[in-house]
Amino acid sequence: MADENRNLIAIRDGHIVESDHGLPDECHYALSAADPLHPQSEPLPLAGPVVLNVPLKVVRAVRSVLSQLTRTRCRDSIKAASSSNHTCQRLECLVRLECPVRLECPSTIDFDSLERAPDTVKLPAFQFAQTIALIDGRDLTPGAN
Repeated sequence: MADENRNLIAIRDGHIVESDHGLPDECHYALSAADPLHPQSEPLPLAGPVVLNVPLKVVRAVRSVLSQLTRTRCRDSIKAASSSNHTCQRLECLVRLECPVRLECPSTIDFDSLERAPDTVKLPAFQFAQTIALIDGRDLTPGAN
């Protein structure tokens, strides 16, 4: 049996207003896009599509990448930026990181030797790819045109 990926949500007036994992607008968007791909016994209780909050998605993607880099030699500066409430400080931290840390070629990473689960590596990569696509007006959600 495949691993399950459960997420508790609260729906009000046809819109997801709370979510355990991810932003409510992301969950609403993903469920709306995936619903036609999977036959259900009950109709989806969501109203039409929602507009994604792209700036907030950028903030989350930056935080996600910084959190994955806390076990590098740049830990102190990353921790300081991560604890800040200023997105500009977090972005500046990413820009200031030494190139080998910031731009390590994925083909050189031995994923089998990582102490973390593979999802901790895939999550930031997907978040940034999806965020960059959304900024460009493209949709990478499964089932999107």
